[in-house]
Amino acid sequence: MADTRPNFIVTAPQKSNRYKQFLERRSFWIGLLVIAAAFTAGAVLTWRKWPDLLGDFGMQLYIPWRLAEGAVLYRDLFYIAGGPLSQYYHGALFKIFGPSFLTLIVSNLVITAVILLVVYQRFRKLTDTVTATMIALSIVVGFAFAQYTSIGNCNFISPYSHEMLHGLALSILALAWMADWLTHKKLIRLLGAGVCAGLVALSKPDIFLALIPALIAAFGLVFIKTKPRQLPAKALGLFALAALVPLAVCFLLFMRIASWRESLRLEFFGWRPVFVPDVVDSPFYQWCLGLDTPFDHTRQTSLYFLVCGVIIALCALLFQRAARLANPWRLLATGAAIVPVLIAAFKFNWVNVGAVLPLLGLVTAIILLRQFRRSPDEPKIIFPLLWTAFGILLLAKQGVFPRIWHTGFTLALPVFVSAVYLLLRLLPDFLEQRFQVPHRPMRAGAMAVLAVALASLTNTSAAFYSPKKLAVGRGADTILANGPGGNSVEARNVNLALDWIRTNVPPHATLATLPMGVMLNYLSRHVNPTPCLDWTPHPLAVFGERPMTAVFEANPPDYIALAEWQTYEFGNRYFGAPSGYGQDVMAWIQKNYQPVALFGSEPLRNGLFGIKILKHQPPPAGANSVEKPPRSP
Repeated sequence: MADTRPNFIVTAPQKSNRYKQFLERRSFWIGLLVIAAAFTAGAVLTWRKWPDLLGDFGMQLYIPWRLAEGAVLYRDLFYIAGGPLSQYYHGALFKIFGPSFLTLIVSNLVITAVILLVVYQRFRKLTDTVTATMIALSIVVGFAFAQYTSIGNCNFISPYSHEMLHGLALSILALAWMADWLTHKKLIRLLGAGVCAGLVALSKPDIFLALIPALIAAFGLVFIKTKPRQLPAKALGLFALAALVPLAVCFLLFMRIASWRESLRLEFFGWRPVFVPDVVDSPFYQWCLGLDTPFDHTRQTSLYFLVCGVIIALCALLFQRAARLANPWRLLATGAAIVPVLIAAFKFNWVNVGAVLPLLGLVTAIILLRQFRRSPDEPKIIFPLLWTAFGILLLAKQGVFPRIWHTGFTLALPVFVSAVYLLLRLLPDFLEQRFQVPHRPMRAGAMAVLAVALASLTNTSAAFYSPKKLAVGRGADTILANGPGGNSVEARNVNLALDWIRTNVPPHATLATLPMGVMLNYLSRHVNPTPCLDWTPHPLAVFGERPMTAVFEANPPDYIALAEWQTYEFGNRYFGAPSGYGQDVMAWIQKNYQPVALFGSEPLRNGLFGIKILKHQPPPAGANSVEKPPRSP
């Protein structure tokens, strides 16, 4: 009689499949746990050490505080770093939770976590957990909490311009949702990408100008994929309408306080510096683009790429030959190829790795385009192709001087991620399929080099963060700056100035800090009665030095703090120096203000740090009144 009982015996292949499925389900959380641990460690080890004291970040605190109290951006507060989105978003946060550095810290940590989660999920679907985890770790270590020079403010938690961070985050969402629409044709994803694009237009023009061509290229991919080829005019129209929604909302909000012409001007004022020749052609931007020494930068990029290509070619050749050997000779040959590369990696200054990124990004794009031509319906190609196109366009903002430091904390990030994707997955797969180079040793070598690179970048950042132990500010506004173990002159004198202001300046008295240093206003909670918050050359070029001087004289602050600030990168002499910029307003200050305190050295003289506080001396009784010019230039 036949046995009809069910067979519960599990065969070896079934066990193996179940084990793989178990690992696949758990690997997502394992990778996410590794990323979360690195993220937490980065935040803890660099806690409150991110910003400079008197640099651009003071604007990122002062402006939202004033917006929360009813001021109007660009009219009452002159600002040229970007559009209105970021500052009004922070103004809303300050209105709800109260003004504090901690409020921005929490907001930026959340945004950074969202960026990491989206990037990790997307690249894990494209590749594998290990590759996606290494990509996310590269963002954490190389960009989110990094500092590679003596200048802070080039990280995700205290960026010199929040428009950079917000524009990048919104662009990543736009690319992800556009890729989803191309793959699944869900209308909501297309509309979401359009809304994000509109928000980017209100954040940072540089990033918007890189995002739009990448998104338009997505519609080009639809045209290529359809047979017969048809332009997706309806989808393009819906995308454009969705992008206009944030612009329309912003316009209507400005309409509550201004005419329609003025509202339109305020909405797009962040684009004005792009069209000011004195800004674009300044020595600072020439340096940023590498146009001051273009041959040197081009030579370095070519040399780095040539060396990188030679190393990859030699390793591929050795791995290909080693695959024909039996163990243990195969392992010995593989190690003989990897060890010299690792030794060279330990010697290399990874802060300069940005030089090789443009050509690595170009190689990534070429391989992806080649794959798309062969398999246009393959969903795994769309997102990395759009991502790489966006990254190359964004990196172009750095001209012939690509770098991961300075503005590279956002501009170089997408191409850096593409390079990691290329070296860990895309290139090994390509070499195996085309030249029968074993996949595993190429990946293992690339991962080892990347681990060395991240360790080196961590050490570089630690060297700049470790001396920051001296607290400036109080409570939720505390910033850790260079303490006794480092160059503490600036931090100690800022503290002394703040203590003097708290003791001697009445709570409702006004204060202006020139030429830079609105952080003093924010930390002491004293309002600058003028819209002139920054007297460095670029704001003067945008708003005009004479109109700014007129506005300043028409709204004299009760106190003025002159803080040391060198503008050598702009090609200018000291602020207020004879034949230098700011001479007129400095002459007016010297005529109408009396020095009352000095902390450190005399500022704006010889490069030694100091803060000099002056008090307004009202004109004698009976002096002729002067008609005040309009408030805004």
